Amino acid sequence: MPTKPPPRFPAERRALGDRIRRHREWAGRTQDDIVRAGLDRRTLQRIENGETDARLSWLLLIAHTIDITIGELLDTDPPTASTGAASSRGA
Repeated sequence: MPTKPPPRFPAERRALGDRIRRHREWAGRTQDDIVRAGLDRRTLQRIENGETDARLSWLLLIAHTIDITIGELLDTDPPTASTGAASSRGA
């Protein structure tokens, strides 16, 4: 039986998942908010835990739901009071 190849870019996937979680929490959103917007709960959990590659359509849905741009979601600098999701919304 063939073995599965190792996941590609595991550190980057974990970092992206961490950024998504931080931005979501910074925006005051829950996983339920993103699930209601149309993303499967297990898929979101796997993305936030760095267990799967995130499709562009999923990232766009997440970014839209937490009211930030895809660029902000992919930015490697963590959100802060001056650069976080709240400032993007004008809050």
